[in-house]
Amino acid sequence: MKKLVVLFLFIFSNIFSSQGSKEIRIMKIGGGLITDKLKPNTPKPKVIEAIASAIASFIKEKPNTNIILVTGAGSYAHPIAKKYKLHKGYDDSKSIGAIETHMGAKKLNEIFVKKLNEKNVKAIPLHPLNLVICESGKIIKFSVDPIMQALKRGFIPVLHGDMVFDEKNGMTILSGDKIVPFLAVKFGVHSVGLAGITDGVYNHKKETIPEINPENIEGFISMISKSTGIDVTGGMLGKVKSLLNEKAPPVSYIFNGANKKNIYAYLNGDAPKGTKINNQKKDKGDDSSVI
Repeated sequence: MKKLVVLFLFIFSNIFSSQGSKEIRIMKIGGGLITDKLKPNTPKPKVIEAIASAIASFIKEKPNTNIILVTGAGSYAHPIAKKYKLHKGYDDSKSIGAIETHMGAKKLNEIFVKKLNEKNVKAIPLHPLNLVICESGKIIKFSVDPIMQALKRGFIPVLHGDMVFDEKNGMTILSGDKIVPFLAVKFGVHSVGLAGITDGVYNHKKETIPEINPENIEGFISMISKSTGIDVTGGMLGKVKSLLNEKAPPVSYIFNGANKKNIYAYLNGDAPKGTKINNQKKDKGDDSSVI
């Protein structure tokens, strides 16, 4: 195992050596942000346009940043998954539903990638169905080579929530909220950004919670609101929990992606306005403004 880790680090360092020292940002574009979750297969063209423009502007200013994006499935896949009850388990009778769910998530991903390309952003779609194997819903194999090769050649890989094969259950839903922290740990990224439709995580009064960490999470669990529309991957609470464990990056930011300043701030290495998920013990000298 130690030899495999050393080999991976050697390959990773060599792939990026030709580009100099490039930072990596991993950002999820929530499905509820770019689609109307109450209306199946309904994108939000103006929001997609604005986000693509913000990413393009940042890249033009600071090209020496590697970016990995992950789109949510939104109203293109969640309603299908719910229809076939894929969130409750998989069996062979649900195979058509699994295919339709994959195709729906893939379609939304293509819409977003196409808009990025229109902005002269070299975005390229990568589908987790072809990259990931799970066991009981947990990632056990993730072929990151295509991601690394894409970054090496100046592309922005754009993954998405998907149906993937599961060694125990046959197939399973793999949320983008699980993909983001996994890749962050894999690539040693300190912080990730999750762009959604809210100004962070809300409490029972619809006020943004500034920070959630292992010490205070229990006090917020009952307050964190459920997702608006159909969501088969756990909603906001599921998102927060996926970012507070040993397999998540030290810091995550949940913010409103409709605000282009937030998109730019995260990509630029600053703290966007929203909720900071601090997955580490607080230090006295902690500075939440530093990514």
